[in-house]
Amino acid sequence: MMEQEFMEEVRSSIADYMGEDVVVTLNSILKNNAIVLNGLSIMEKERSMAPTIYLDELYEQFQKGRDFSNIIYEIIGLYEKHKEGVDVDVDFFADYQKAKERIVCKLVSYEKNEAFLKEVPYIRFLDLAVIFYCLVASDSIGSAVIIIYNRHMELWHITVEELYEKAKWNTRHLLGCQIKRLVDVLRENLIENMETDLPDLYEHCNEAGMTEEGTTEFISGMVDHICGDEGEASMYVLSNQRQLNGAVCIIYPDVLADFAAEMEQDIYIIPSSIHEVLLLPTREEDAAERLSEMVREVNSTQVEADEILANHVYFYSRLNQKVSVL
Repeated sequence: MMEQEFMEEVRSSIADYMGEDVVVTLNSILKNNAIVLNGLSIMEKERSMAPTIYLDELYEQFQKGRDFSNIIYEIIGLYEKHKEGVDVDVDFFADYQKAKERIVCKLVSYEKNEAFLKEVPYIRFLDLAVIFYCLVASDSIGSAVIIIYNRHMELWHITVEELYEKAKWNTRHLLGCQIKRLVDVLRENLIENMETDLPDLYEHCNEAGMTEEGTTEFISGMVDHICGDEGEASMYVLSNQRQLNGAVCIIYPDVLADFAAEMEQDIYIIPSSIHEVLLLPTREEDAAERLSEMVREVNSTQVEADEILANHVYFYSRLNQKVSVL
């Protein structure tokens, strides 16, 4: 079955299951870095928003032999799980005075998003761009947002500079900024996602009769052993409290200035994704190319294409108190 045939068959199957009170549509959705994905929208007539379920990965699974009916059941399950969280009244969005407290921002690549940036307000930050979106749902959904386009600016009668100042303040106070040791983040993620990411290890711990506390101690010891006293242990993760679109925290000069002062060193900023950056205190001045090679390798093998921020590192100088491109 060809890709478009698969997409239409999914749409038709879901529409038949949902009945006449639901409109099921296929959409080509432009994501970050000019990545286009196939999305399925399931809209109940009395609702103002609909969850979008991306089908590209499901098609890859189908090509590898996954049963079609099993895919349909997963889509229905995803819809039932998330449909309540997107039933939001978005009429507020027409009035800037009502919407402004929810407007936040994120960082994206300028070069990879040039076509998209013609349609939205943005502020340049080095070779990146700050763009804006509005939070419209609870933390449990997280992805229910409205991107702000040029047409919204015309409706609101505000300037990009005004939008930027408001969004910058909101982003800091609604989502926060936090710096954690990389080893601590690895430990937290392993413990939280152990059952799905490391099923064999999870089963081993269960078979060994470990308590939840014992499993946590075991994972902590494993991370400490792998990282040792150097390498990852000297790196820090800068993001927001949600760890979603958190790389934008580098636009706040005081965050980097305070961290560099605490470390008493300049800082390499390693863009691991749009969601976070790694901070590496350093006294070296010749590691930029080596680190950039590492970033390019990780981006090409481990980071989703629509989550890549940059293919090189940045540098924060305590002397100049500025971020620069290396």
